[in-house]
Amino acid sequence: MTSIVQMYEAAKLLAKEEDYASSKKILIHLWKNETDFRYFAALCELLAIESPLDCQKFLEEVLSDGSAWSRNRSLLEQATIYEWAGELALHQNDDQSAFEHFSRSASLGRDTQNLWFHLAKLYLDSEDMELAVRYLQRSLALFRQPGLNIISSNEFCMGSFIGNHPLKMTYEAREYYAFLLHVVKKADGRKFWRLVRDLVKEMEHQFPDHQPLKDVLEIIEKKLLAWTLKQGSLIDDLRTVEESP
Repeated sequence: MTSIVQMYEAAKLLAKEEDYASSKKILIHLWKNETDFRYFAALCELLAIESPLDCQKFLEEVLSDGSAWSRNRSLLEQATIYEWAGELALHQNDDQSAFEHFSRSASLGRDTQNLWFHLAKLYLDSEDMELAVRYLQRSLALFRQPGLNIISSNEFCMGSFIGNHPLKMTYEAREYYAFLLHVVKKADGRKFWRLVRDLVKEMEHQFPDHQPLKDVLEIIEKKLLAWTLKQGSLIDDLRTVEESP
């Protein structure tokens, strides 16, 4: 008799061979008959490959259907589902739904590199520079030291079953640098330039071989110097006016 573990491993092997239909059939059986969250997680990855929109609807239905399976999910498992729903909504360019799902995930204790990266981008789009930078810094910290994640588990992230993200999302130097350029374009005033400078320094520490970061840092330092000189000139002008008869 085939054991549950053997069935799961068979589903994983079939998925790696891109026989998603056969793998999904096994995982549906496991999900309907077992309570282990990993079977559901694996099934979601295959559904996301087939249709991100249908997978998003499926996750949202699971979160709201009130079934025994859904009611028995831990807070961290619920938070994981919300994060995935957010990624799928973002893939559909539904920023509002993505923001709601990511925010709910964070409120339930989810603490992953992916979650904070996406929230940072959404806050930047809404012109909240401070929160955008703060959340990106948290994302960087988790990227650099996964052990910092002491609140929730990174075990179930999209792609952990098939070996790569079903939506082709990646979180490497290129993605962080592209985000940084958006931050730089929106920065205005000494306060925000200082925030950006601190962010670039953190990224330099994380990606020491990424030369463009050094160039960006040099530009920012020049901006800050120019701002300081401008303010100094303004103060001198005011003093001149005050001293005039």
